[in-house]
Amino acid sequence: MKKTVTLVLSVILTVFCLASCGKTPEDCQKMYNDAEAKTSALQKFAAEVDMTLSVDVGTSSASVVSRTEMKADLAASKYQQTIANSDGSGSSQTVSVYHEAGTTYYSDGYNSYKYAEDDSAAMTSVSHVADFGIPDSAFNEAKCEEENGGYRIEFKAPGESMKSLCDSYLYPVDMMTGVSNDYTLSDVACTAAVNADGYLVSLSLGFSAQFDYSGNASSALIDVTVRYTDVSGKAMVEPPEGYKDYPDYDPDAVTDTGDDDWMDEKDAEAIDAAFSLFEDDHKTPVANYDELYRQYCSEYGKDTMDSIIELILAFGGIAGD
Repeated sequence: MKKTVTLVLSVILTVFCLASCGKTPEDCQKMYNDAEAKTSALQKFAAEVDMTLSVDVGTSSASVVSRTEMKADLAASKYQQTIANSDGSGSSQTVSVYHEAGTTYYSDGYNSYKYAEDDSAAMTSVSHVADFGIPDSAFNEAKCEEENGGYRIEFKAPGESMKSLCDSYLYPVDMMTGVSNDYTLSDVACTAAVNADGYLVSLSLGFSAQFDYSGNASSALIDVTVRYTDVSGKAMVEPPEGYKDYPDYDPDAVTDTGDDDWMDEKDAEAIDAAFSLFEDDHKTPVANYDELYRQYCSEYGKDTMDSIIELILAFGGIAGD
């Protein structure tokens, strides 16, 4: 009888110990990979991205908070995005983009346009929104635990192993400083949430980057969270009011030399041109803004000018110093 009791207690203790050990790193990796694949396969979804970017260039500093809300219907080649940026001074800008049936509708608060765009090209970044390219090495010491009926997974990836993704978040710093920086990346701390149905419903990333700016040791600190607010397959993509009345934008007016190095040579000119659109406070448009804006879009490309203008409004205090 004593042996039987001892055996039962031993089995109970073993089961308890195994349960307390939780998931292995391999379990965490499989859970994440399965969830990412399942989420990437969605044809309809709604998501939001929150990013805080703090930059210190040695002589001054600035921060920007960016929020993107997105709804997509991949099967119908439709998506809707609203991007709002604000800086530490309270200045902000909102850009809205809507795409359907080979036409993209764009509005930045100053101008609205519609222009033809290949569906497959327009949907590329939207369809890859759940593909973060997390390397296997990130899960060497991964931990996961139950949370809200699903799982919370914590892992860390070497910055260089996620350079492409990190660079995409650091691109605003390139535009702010006017040069392409060679960054030294920290490890990327990652926290993922997988719901009870096996979907990846959020991923938070945090990392820093060191770089040189005009001989000064400079740094950037980035925190990003991507959330899937609707993975039910019922997300409705709604066009903005009056979008069909947007004036046509002619992409053929953009200068194209056919030289792959053209943008590198023209970056400084485009940045100077964009700054000339604003008063000295880098926030107030000049009186002939619309006329100059159309001229510069023709010379440097609308997407280039819109990107620089967006960053001037967010980082103007640094870039104009």
